Amino acid sequence: MRALPTWGKGSAGRPTSAAVKARSAFSLIEVMLAMGVIAFAAVTAVGVIPVGLTTLRQAMDDTVESQIIRSIGARTLVTPYSQMSTSFAGTRFYYDEEGTFLTNSPATRPLAARYCAVATLAAPTFPGSAAVSTGLTNSLMTVRIQLTAGPNDTASTTNFYSLQAPNSGS
Repeated sequence: MRALPTWGKGSAGRPTSAAVKARSAFSLIEVMLAMGVIAFAAVTAVGVIPVGLTTLRQAMDDTVESQIIRSIGARTLVTPYSQMSTSFAGTRFYYDEEGTFLTNSPATRPLAARYCAVATLAAPTFPGSAAVSTGLTNSLMTVRIQLTAGPNDTASTTNFYSLQAPNSGS
């Protein structure tokens, strides 16, 4: 019987550390293939970031707008019905980017106002009704709100909302 070659084996017949390292290393082709897969995944992830940021900003704007509309709706409920026309007709309400009501006009703090809500009052209209009776007009009023992104937004958007304000006996 012929003896097997002992290349890479130590005196006890075990492989030397150099032989183990040589067999356990990656080849250049394997490394390049792995880098290609990682680069493809990274490019895909970086390409999704702008879409995610745009969606996040839109969701934030929608949330703030709903808070503003709820705030104006709460104001209509606590305002006596007889004072609705003086409190809401053509009134401008200013809000910052978080939906917080600004108590002063934006002229004193022009960079703080991001949203401007303009309220107008109208008689209620319902589908299928030709005219509104006087009794209904004395009991219900429509508050129309035009909500515009303020001067800090380069691409301003305008949304319209309607609220019904009931006469609570005041």
